[in-house]
Amino acid sequence: MPLNILDITAFFVFAFLCIRFFVVMLNLWQDPRLRKASKPFHGKISVLIPARNEIENLPVTLLAWKALSPQIYEVLVLDDHSDDGTGALVLKMQQDFPKLKLLQGTDLPKGWLGKNFACHQLAAQATGDFFLFADADVKPQKGLIEATTHQLAVKHLGLLSIFPDQELVTKGEKVAVPIMHYLLLTLLPLFLIHRFKFPSLAAANGQFMLFDAKIYRKYQWHKIVKNKVAEDIQTVREMKMRGERAATFLGGGLIWCRMYTSYPDAVGGFSKNFLAGFGNIFGVLFYLFILIFGWVIVGLFQPVLLAPAVFIILLTNFGLAQLSNQSFLMLLWTHPLRIFATLQIAVSSIIRKLKKENQWKGRNVDLSSQ
Repeated sequence: MPLNILDITAFFVFAFLCIRFFVVMLNLWQDPRLRKASKPFHGKISVLIPARNEIENLPVTLLAWKALSPQIYEVLVLDDHSDDGTGALVLKMQQDFPKLKLLQGTDLPKGWLGKNFACHQLAAQATGDFFLFADADVKPQKGLIEATTHQLAVKHLGLLSIFPDQELVTKGEKVAVPIMHYLLLTLLPLFLIHRFKFPSLAAANGQFMLFDAKIYRKYQWHKIVKNKVAEDIQTVREMKMRGERAATFLGGGLIWCRMYTSYPDAVGGFSKNFLAGFGNIFGVLFYLFILIFGWVIVGLFQPVLLAPAVFIILLTNFGLAQLSNQSFLMLLWTHPLRIFATLQIAVSSIIRKLKKENQWKGRNVDLSSQ
């Protein structure tokens, strides 16, 4: 009996699932997790933290950077027009942290996104040999500086970015936040980023971006990507187009982050740049079709593939657990809920785009309407 279009679609869905499993296994084989380096670090690192209403996160992260003070030249925090006392908190913590300095952000120019301009201002004031842009919610651990600068040197990189291990406390976080690693590690083998020059092979995380300051000063990366929502990914693409090298690693226990504290916060946060990661609405719709309706098609027209598909998902989540430093059982029981969360994030992102109302921390992050 000849195959009809739905039979072919079912096989395509299963093949796509197998490819994503293969990508995870490639990542597990190459193991992009950061490892401690035995060689001591010699150089000046400027830790640069853009902060807009971060009074809850900054005390913990600044204490973590203070613990690494011997390896750090300076820590600059830019208060980006906060109204929650962020600036006053930094001034208070300066008393016991001499390397900490508070900067006041200037008014946002037309054509810039808030975080990109904040990072641009920080770079203009930094004086180190390396610029380490870090979000206000990351928690560096002992050995991070040596490990990252070692990779920067041995791979001759202009940028090293890290996806931190994620702290997951509430049930909502456990459902939504792992979507980040799930998308990243099933769609792109990370080792390809620094081994090939193609700009399309790009991934990065604005939570941790370590630049060679000499190269950064030459190009002014945040100025180049001043109006890009996914400025981290676009920076890697811009670097590759100019012949510079970048690499992306996983935290490996050397850096942690609690991105969001609830399910609504996670959905709102991921929605602001979900479309940018896929390129356009059509890419998102194709992914959603495979993710959700693909199972229905497989079940109705090729049910013999259901058992192998479930087994592949089990193995995929096992690989993700190893790479992301998360519980395999937690990833397993949240997998169906994660599919629903992905749908909700995607729909919210599309609605924001169509209505041109993509807001984050009181600012528009979609400049196409300006």
